[in-house]
Amino acid sequence: MEDFINSIQEIISNSPSLTVQIAETVGIIFVLWMLRLFVVRILQRNVESKKSVYKWKKNTTYIIFTIGALILAQVWFSALG
Repeated sequence: MEDFINSIQEIISNSPSLTVQIAETVGIIFVLWMLRLFVVRILQRNVESKKSVYKWKKNTTYIIFTIGALILAQVWFSALG
């Protein structure tokens, strides 16, 4: 386990751009997760049918995942270009 931690620290210390990308990724995932929770809370308050809430939650998850994948692809593939 110590070897794994040392290798991670070595990779991060040698590549500041990788550290920035990892931080951006964590931040994006956190913001999208909070956005989804916010939308779901609003839906649960305003929609009475449990079936409708379920469908909206499912669709919201798909939409947030797609947006997240596109944003993360831009973050990680911008380093290649």
